[in-house]
Amino acid sequence: MLYLCTVITVSSVIPPGSLMGLVKNKTAKEIHAKLLKSAKAEVERTLNYQASIYCKSKGVKAYYKIIVNGNIAEEILKTAKQKLIDLIVIGSQGLHGISKIKTLGSVSRRVSELADCAVLIVR
Repeated sequence: MLYLCTVITVSSVIPPGSLMGLVKNKTAKEIHAKLLKSAKAEVERTLNYQASIYCKSKGVKAYYKIIVNGNIAEEILKTAKQKLIDLIVIGSQGLHGISKIKTLGSVSRRVSELADCAVLIVR
């Protein structure tokens, strides 16, 4: 069985720069809510597609969970504990230069350090 988990955070949804200042008719809170709703719908379409095409077509049971607004590492760890996950597969941040040598991405590093199960970090 495969369990897909995605955490949508404010920083991954709000457009960078001064784009928020260009919209005068809506408050930042309304824009933020609309962006989160849109992001969640897109993630749901993607996870549903991945679960059906890549998993169910090959006889693998796949489930997914979308979490909105949470600490990414903590939500992954909490979900893994709740679902009794045996292995967490997580991507590492694509760092460059000296950062690449010194550390993994902060989320993958934190998950690998605190998980109660095995963690496979994919680059």
